[in-house]
Amino acid sequence: MIKLPPGPVYFEISKGFEIEPIRRVVEVGPDTTEILFSLEKVLPWRERGWVTADTHVHFLSPSTAGLEGSAEGVNVVNLLASQWGELMTNVGDFDGKTTFGSRESGGDGEWLVRVGTENRQHVLGHMSLLGYRGSIIAPMCTGGPDEAAIGDPIETLLMEWAAVSQAGRTRRPAPLPHHADRPEMIAAHSSPVMVRVGGSDFFSAPDALVTLDQIEGALAYLDTVGTRAEDEVYKRMRLKLTSAYGILHRELHQRGHLHEHSPVTDHDAHHP
Repeated sequence: MIKLPPGPVYFEISKGFEIEPIRRVVEVGPDTTEILFSLEKVLPWRERGWVTADTHVHFLSPSTAGLEGSAEGVNVVNLLASQWGELMTNVGDFDGKTTFGSRESGGDGEWLVRVGTENRQHVLGHMSLLGYRGSIIAPMCTGGPDEAAIGDPIETLLMEWAAVSQAGRTRRPAPLPHHADRPEMIAAHSSPVMVRVGGSDFFSAPDALVTLDQIEGALAYLDTVGTRAEDEVYKRMRLKLTSAYGILHRELHQRGHLHEHSPVTDHDAHHP
């Protein structure tokens, strides 16, 4: 029950993508005791096997996430445990196996909440692990603020987090959906579904070149700006980056894609 002031009251009601939203003005008078609205379902996507999902949620308990999901028409909520300096969120809700709201956990199977993790490094990038099974991956965040604690060194690369989670099955560069307003930021699915069209190859030279630039930037950050970890950890990360760079770089040359180099990575093949 909500007490309303007399006069015009503006109502906006929405519930997911299948229900037509309502926006109305109702005049509340002294005799108004109840206001009823009927929601109309106009898109039958759930009956056709589609579900609505939110891939990135923080700062809720699983029960609250399930309640909000059912209220908003979101069938699958991915609640991500993470770290914010010295603060850890949803770590106690993570067990690497339970899907809240499923029939196995006592629910009806329609409104599901799965606690995954978002492992983050403020320069090298963020990674969301959805539906991950297994022990929680530590460190959750690395490299100091705004994610890890002040003074924390760089201990892990995104590629290592992906390997630990067994999500890094991508062997060739996947299409990179750049952020329109921040071209320096890229996003990619770790294991894309690729479709061969008209004999096309599973390789994109422009995306490969962007990936090389990203690796060069990661190396520069690791070598100069980032808080350095112990020598063994630092050398391990650097070797992984240089190895990935070499594999991708050789494939570009084998396919005949010559490209510009920074002074650090320049070589004779570009100066016949």
